[in-house]
Amino acid sequence: DDLMRVNYEDLVSQPRETVSGLLEKLGEAWDERCLSFNQLTNTVQTASVWQVREPLHTRSVGRWSNYRRFFEEAFGADLGA
Repeated sequence: DDLMRVNYEDLVSQPRETVSGLLEKLGEAWDERCLSFNQLTNTVQTASVWQVREPLHTRSVGRWSNYRRFFEEAFGADLGA
């Protein structure tokens, strides 16, 4: 199975557990810097550079449902609530 479902709600409420599970699936080792990604000072080239510098937050919990139909079309499945 090449896909892994990662719930944003789990990521922001249990970041260590969620990220370590993702890294394990990818065959990568845990690194404490995963929890302080927003404090890195390296150059970031993305249109959302300000978002990369923010810590994890819960402001976007549930927002995915605004795009439910697009996800369901793309993945061909009912995503439920």
